[in-house]
Amino acid sequence: MRSLRALHDGDKDEPRFVEAFVEKVHQGKWDSAEDHWERTVMAFLNTREMEKLSAAQATEKAERLAITTLWYPAKRWGRCPWCS
Repeated sequence: MRSLRALHDGDKDEPRFVEAFVEKVHQGKWDSAEDHWERTVMAFLNTREMEKLSAAQATEKAERLAITTLWYPAKRWGRCPWCS
């Protein structure tokens, strides 16, 4: 699984996602944001759907799903589902 820092160096919309998720939602606290990112990716990895894929395919798909799941609440409400 790629870290948020690796995603930030990525292309497409990944840097924008990381900036919103870390700066807006977690007030620049990279450790909290990274923990919540990892929890989300792992939640998607631990599904029956992912069992059918290779490890690389499952990780890539889980990352895409995590970005999709976390980005909307981050942009819309500045929230994270893991934060209390």
